[in-house]
Amino acid sequence: MPQESTSENISSDYDMELILINSSNRVSLASMNDCTGCGLCAKRCPAGCISMRRGIGGFEWPSIDESKCMGCGECVRSCPALSPGSCSRPSVAFAACSNDDRILGQSTSGGATTSIARAFFERGGVVYGAASDGAEVEHIRVDSDAGLSRIRGSKYSQSTIKYIYDRVAKDLSNEVPSCFIGTPCQVDAVRRFASGMRADSCLWTVDLICGGVGAPGDVSDCLRAILPDSEGP
Repeated sequence: MPQESTSENISSDYDMELILINSSNRVSLASMNDCTGCGLCAKRCPAGCISMRRGIGGFEWPSIDESKCMGCGECVRSCPALSPGSCSRPSVAFAACSNDDRILGQSTSGGATTSIARAFFERGGVVYGAASDGAEVEHIRVDSDAGLSRIRGSKYSQSTIKYIYDRVAKDLSNEVPSCFIGTPCQVDAVRRFASGMRADSCLWTVDLICGGVGAPGDVSDCLRAILPDSEGP
């Protein structure tokens, strides 16, 4: 995420409504330095007054419709940035590499995603992973080998996960073994979302070592420079 950015230096190219504190001061969302764009605040809002919109760098930020806000604070309580959970060092670490040279040639993580996904498919499960379409990156649901190629390989900009919350909830309610693969902040958001659900024991998560993600706007600019007819956020 951007290292130094505030609401005051948002470029005029972006919507000036993307201020993370509403004027009535009823709720204060995470600052632009801390927000990861997971969209959990918008999903949890009982009034439906929070939406995710693109701002500086093409990153997604929450925007509050003040006329609907009840000041309940559910968004603040659910936010991984504002209410960080406890964490501990893993007691055991593993390294994985596929023994299939074809999979290795199509992958950037030793083929781990493919191997994990197939283990879930064999048990009637599903996997959620990041898929890219040009500069746009979003998490999708995959339930067979046919969709695996879309979630292989590295993606270098922020992935939207706001569309998969409802799918995760449906799979868990049907007790479908589900595996979410993403960055640590995304994993935290998904686990918070699933906490308390009747079948949250059906959810497994894999978080990637992450030092931050590139701005979608920068990726889009690069693509336009290389491919003038390409589209991006």
